Amino acid sequence: MQGGHRHVHHGRPNKREGLVSEPSSYRERSRPMLKRKRADTLQVAGSRLPDCAHACGSCTPCSLVIVSFVCASQQEAESCPMAYKCMCNKKTYPVP
Repeated sequence: MQGGHRHVHHGRPNKREGLVSEPSSYRERSRPMLKRKRADTLQVAGSRLPDCAHACGSCTPCSLVIVSFVCASQQEAESCPMAYKCMCNKKTYPVP
């Protein structure tokens, strides 16, 4: 989602029926990627994090973030999607 508002609708607990989820039951949440500067960092051949060097156009600094979705129910929690995005000045850009 670019430039829009993100809404959250949490499920309501119900003692008899468990957790009741509602439409649009998740929202995006982003976290900056942690940078490790250790000599013993494990690298897998052919695999690396996306590069945001040119993803944000002229906006700087452009940094890589993980966008995760907060799911409303415990059953959905294991399958909630996560994605990489590039972010600059609180605006997200698709990873090239």
